Amino acid sequence: TLPKSVHAERQKVNLDAAKIQLTPAQISKLAALDEYLVTAWDPIKDHAV
Repeated sequence: TLPKSVHAERQKVNLDAAKIQLTPAQISKLAALDEYLVTAWDPIKDHAV
């Protein structure tokens, strides 16, 4: 993906972030945080009929 900044220093930081590598243990820990939270409006459920 393209860095979303016009500032050279921020572009460098964004590109450096792509070099991050997680261990299998870290990935498992992050996966365990998934609670299937809905962060969008449900037009059927939330619509007053």
